[in-house]
Amino acid sequence: MTKQPADDHMCKRCGHSAGEGCGCPRTARVDDRLEELAALRAGWLDGHGQVLTPLVIRTARDICLALRIHDTVLIAPTEEGGINLEWADRNGSHELEICPDLSTCLLTVADYEKGLK
Repeated sequence: MTKQPADDHMCKRCGHSAGEGCGCPRTARVDDRLEELAALRAGWLDGHGQVLTPLVIRTARDICLALRIHDTVLIAPTEEGGINLEWADRNGSHELEICPDLSTCLLTVADYEKGLK
């Protein structure tokens, strides 16, 4: 009998196993970018820049899927070994930093002329 992955390891978009990337065309853009970041070596930023841990990378992927921002998110490494996610939606522009210890910081600049949705 084949063991089924737990629900928290399933792609929320396509239902496939989301272990290291489910291959879903809807998430391929995020998966490809995170693979690039996973390949960074220590010193990637002019001799500075920490390696990103698999847990930071997985957390970034999970957040992109949970917030359904995988189509529009910009993903960048931080010098300290975290990941910065940036996206915009009808409520404004957002920037979420995932630190190496998995703490997060969210900045939202809302468009108050349109009002919050």
